[in-house]
Amino acid sequence: YLYTKNIRKTVSYVITFMCDLPPSNKRQKTTHHDHNHTTTMAFDPQPSPPPPPPTITTTTSIYHNMSELGFPPTDYRPLFSRRHLEHQSLSDIRIALTEEERRTFNDMKTAIRDRTFFPHAVAVRCAGGWVRDKLLAIDSADIDLAIDSMTGVQFAQCLQRYFACVKHAPFKLGKIEENPSKSKHLETATFKIGALEFDAANLRTETYACDSRVPVVEIGTAQQDAMRRDLTINALFYNLSSDAGDAGDACVVVEDWTQCGLRDLVDGIARTPLDALQTYRDDPLRVLRNIRHAITKLGFRLHADIIAAAQHEQVQSDLRCKVSRERFAIEVEKMLHGDNVWIAFQCLVRLRLAPILFAMPTSMNGDGDNEMEIEMESVPSGFDARTVWPECGALAETVTRVVMAEADLTHQKKSDTDADVDEEKKCNDGNGHHRRSLWQCLDATNKSRARQLQKELLFAAFTYPFHGIRCRRRRATISMTSYFVLHSMPGLGKKLADVANAYHAGVADMIALLRRLKKKKNDDDPITHEEMSLAVGKFLLQCKQRWRLAMQLVKSVCVVCERGDEDGTITAESVDGIQQWIETKSELLECWTWKPLINGRELLHTYAAHGLAQDARIGRLLQFIAEERLKKPSTTLQELHPKIIAWIEQHPASSEEASKKKIKKTKK
Repeated sequence: YLYTKNIRKTVSYVITFMCDLPPSNKRQKTTHHDHNHTTTMAFDPQPSPPPPPPTITTTTSIYHNMSELGFPPTDYRPLFSRRHLEHQSLSDIRIALTEEERRTFNDMKTAIRDRTFFPHAVAVRCAGGWVRDKLLAIDSADIDLAIDSMTGVQFAQCLQRYFACVKHAPFKLGKIEENPSKSKHLETATFKIGALEFDAANLRTETYACDSRVPVVEIGTAQQDAMRRDLTINALFYNLSSDAGDAGDACVVVEDWTQCGLRDLVDGIARTPLDALQTYRDDPLRVLRNIRHAITKLGFRLHADIIAAAQHEQVQSDLRCKVSRERFAIEVEKMLHGDNVWIAFQCLVRLRLAPILFAMPTSMNGDGDNEMEIEMESVPSGFDARTVWPECGALAETVTRVVMAEADLTHQKKSDTDADVDEEKKCNDGNGHHRRSLWQCLDATNKSRARQLQKELLFAAFTYPFHGIRCRRRRATISMTSYFVLHSMPGLGKKLADVANAYHAGVADMIALLRRLKKKKNDDDPITHEEMSLAVGKFLLQCKQRWRLAMQLVKSVCVVCERGDEDGTITAESVDGIQQWIETKSELLECWTWKPLINGRELLHTYAAHGLAQDARIGRLLQFIAEERLKKPSTTLQELHPKIIAWIEQHPASSEEASKKKIKKTKK
């Protein structure tokens, strides 16, 4: 296995020349054998016996299961209840259809049996996430259809004619073109019947080349289609062509071609249908998708094969070479909007995937003008490349625990006699959620805003250890956090970096204030009320309406990153004391919404007689007035008048500014 692109191409050309292969066979290919789960690799068209399954060898220690990764069952449980499945045998598990689903599927069955519209027999299966969600008792209106003897577009066109001629009902048909860059490897038809939305495509099998994650797609069988999927729990089918689910029968049978999907669903395990190592060699992006899907969407445990394969050097090398950084951004953003985000981030850290996603300039091969120059600046706890990634994961975990503990104290719930049953009722949010998540603690009224707040907070927490590092390229200087969203994972958005940078600056300012307070407490010269008010005001202007979440991040940083000094570490009680002072005594709440006492034009008109001119001093004077107001929020412009005059006298126009003014006046 060779990873360097140039070497791989050279070896491919040499082998092609030596074997004298035709041009169509130049690319090395990998073929799955679904029945025995083995993989065959060959450079020539002659058949050869399959090699033994590849063994996983790395130079560092390997985690073998979720417990070794450090997630005990008390912290990590499935997000959805599976109790209704645990007391059934696998052969008795059925899908309970709603009345609308049963009526719609019966219409489809009637249509595909009508040879006027479907000249040949066709088998239609509901596949993937809809089957899984129905088994978990989760409402879902998005249904993927897998067709066996025609394409999805042909099937939808036949169904459209049936609905127009027989049902006399509107049937709007759409088409999603093939787009491998967005993991759309096949043309797909989309249509809507009532409230149900369908995506239709044909059953298929996939073959991968060694240097690309884009497969060669061919029509396949139901088993081949199931085996090519990312997880066994997503490879379950409901066959509409079967007699189950007809009129009067509200439950239907599930097809499990992998023989593991139903058992894994009941046990709460995420497993790949084929060998995990070969699956990730073919498409390395599936490492991230499986971690995101299993942890942040379902709360399932990763199978040992997934954990071992994710740490394999070949998989991590392929992840760097085959997957675009825009795809990294899509997966990370979906993680940030999900549940158990801190667990997903800890997995990325402990499986050594985080440095690949959050790539720093020094770890990338720049060439000439494209290489970034890193300038190290001071950070509160000191930057250490050996411990920075564990600190990132620990901060995401700690801030999650702190916010959720604060929410528990604020919204104290009554104890219940039957803890198990009532706990499920308490934690169920109406859509099957089995336990409360971080975003549910941030905004109980607006789900979309709550998930956005979670995304911003956890991204800021994870990247906080980098907040003192800046990247300079030519004349432009940006923070490392901005580099992450602009270069390492383009597509996350500059706004996310701006919010994270505001969090970082506010947290750093608050920690500096807490240190001053702790130091002054032991001295005879305590900090004045005006100094305190000014420092807090600057913190509030940085974080604005997110300041309470920033205070929780301050607590987390003090726990994870602060090493302590001769005065001791900053305690959570001191942070709570500052927060209480802000809310009750500071008069600074909503200071980011204050209108300025005076604008630049009025300032120049009022104080021109005192020597103020239209130069750079106006901006500095406006800043001085704003800081004086932060020191004493109730102050008025009349009270500041003497201080403004004194400031102008202490800051006369410089000779350079005067000469510029004279030149401008002469030109005019």
